[in-house]
Amino acid sequence: MAKDGVIKILLPEQLIDKLKSKGVKFELCSEEDAIDFINYHNYYVKLTAYRSNFSKHDNQYVGLDFLALKDLSTIDMHLKHLILKATLGIEHSLKVNMLKDIQERNIDEFQLVHDYLSRFDRVLNELNERRNSSYVKNLLSKYPHPDYPIWVFLEVISFGEFVNFYRYYCETYNCGSLDYKILYSVRDIRNAAAHNNCIIHNLGDKSGYYKNEVVSKVQVLVPELRLRTIRDRLKNRSVQDFVSILIALDIVVLSEEVKTKLLKEFAILFNDRMLREAHLYKSAPAIGQTYEFCKKVLDTVIAHG
Repeated sequence: MAKDGVIKILLPEQLIDKLKSKGVKFELCSEEDAIDFINYHNYYVKLTAYRSNFSKHDNQYVGLDFLALKDLSTIDMHLKHLILKATLGIEHSLKVNMLKDIQERNIDEFQLVHDYLSRFDRVLNELNERRNSSYVKNLLSKYPHPDYPIWVFLEVISFGEFVNFYRYYCETYNCGSLDYKILYSVRDIRNAAAHNNCIIHNLGDKSGYYKNEVVSKVQVLVPELRLRTIRDRLKNRSVQDFVSILIALDIVVLSEEVKTKLLKEFAILFNDRMLREAHLYKSAPAIGQTYEFCKKVLDTVIAHG
């Protein structure tokens, strides 16, 4: 630690020594390869977040080799890429479905936006600032601020704001079979992936709360799973949020081609890449339990689609 109390950045060799002092082994991955990985492919804080999936005995990790941390970080990278692709598909499909619903209900496309903005005026500044964005300024400049039709409004707002608008629309008009509470879970894991946060970490943490809306959907999809098991698995936020993506894909994406492509990519990740080094996780039951649960939901959604 530096004299002023600020923690110094340790060299890779010092980080390796720190991991060894906590019981992490370097039998399947040499220290030289680990140093190379830290230097060029990942960084210590993110990499070591995956340790939370392994148990400790006398403050030493049990059965944890550095290769497992390396493997989990790689799997997590692939998973985040697919999460972002899936949430783009969900967002696009929801907007298409919503615009169709608005048209069928003959709702005034300008009045709808006006009513929303009058209730949530915080969005006004964001919309005004976006009038200077090179990506959407031509679209926004066609209309006086803040008098925008719904198809323009949906095109320029952030995903987070769209989730809020989706809730408003659901509460006002009843917008379909995807509960907005599930979409909030989709938003959370999408934001985590976009900010490159770790997804596959702390899988044994059950301090969260399960959403009844997600529980009921999983019960229908995988009836052979016990209710207690479903609730227990969904108490982990990462698990609940990921399962919410699968549920949203199943319900919202009406294009079979798009849905099949996205689910196929998830299936390849689960059936191939995730199993490649499965022997590394014998001492991490939370990883195995989470994998089996998520795979059951994924397989059912694929079969259902």
